[in-house]
Amino acid sequence: MEEVLLSILGGQSHHRQTVHPPMSLESIDDRAILLQTNSIEISTVKGYATGAWDYISFCLKFSLPLTPTPQTLAHYPEFDTNRAHPLVQSTIRGSKKIRADPIHWKQPLRLSHLEAFIHVANTTCAYDDLLFATLLSCCFYRCHRLGELVWNNDKDQWHWRKVIKHVSLSFPYNHMQYHLPYHKGDLFYHGTDVLFTHHNSANPIALMHKYITHHDHLHGAHPALFICTDGSVPTRSWFNQKFFALLTETLAGTPHMLEQLHIMPV
Repeated sequence: MEEVLLSILGGQSHHRQTVHPPMSLESIDDRAILLQTNSIEISTVKGYATGAWDYISFCLKFSLPLTPTPQTLAHYPEFDTNRAHPLVQSTIRGSKKIRADPIHWKQPLRLSHLEAFIHVANTTCAYDDLLFATLLSCCFYRCHRLGELVWNNDKDQWHWRKVIKHVSLSFPYNHMQYHLPYHKGDLFYHGTDVLFTHHNSANPIALMHKYITHHDHLHGAHPALFICTDGSVPTRSWFNQKFFALLTETLAGTPHMLEQLHIMPV
């Protein structure tokens, strides 16, 4: 049958000549598995792996089968496949009624908060404080996820392809734009062009102009747009340290900071 098909298609003479010899099916399977394992972000894999190990340990401890069933998941309500089963749902509802915690809303980030961080940067004249104020303004006005602008604390999740590049920054027609190379909904790294307009409070364009001048003076042609004084990409812990340094003082009741943030002490 194969020879008949080849003869209809014109025989061997019309075949494209291959540079490499054909791969075995085992090698193709190995390549397919490698591609499949890289289809999920490392952060997602680690999150699911933690739950999987916890579930396996639970089943081994109580001599339960690893295959998820409604009866098993009723005792271990970390589920997916059988979460809609009435037994699982009733167990969760009962747990919520008996052990529910009150809701505590976090205070929203306001323009007065942005102005307070900018005031800190102008007072200290420190490069990292200016970087932080610029990051916070960009994050605020374009609703960035923090992970789009800084690196995760876990070095295994650092990926240079996700870093915003200096070369993508431009200021067209009194606006500001850079290219976000990746976000959670972008499966193939097409990226998104992020455009900023002028704002009267904590203006991201003015901040970026000031920041990029210091950036180029200190780091020259460094390829990353957002970079710390020591040449490293800012991390989540670095961001949190800067962010909560101001909030900690306000919670402690420092009058000067409370006045800037328009928070009245209780």
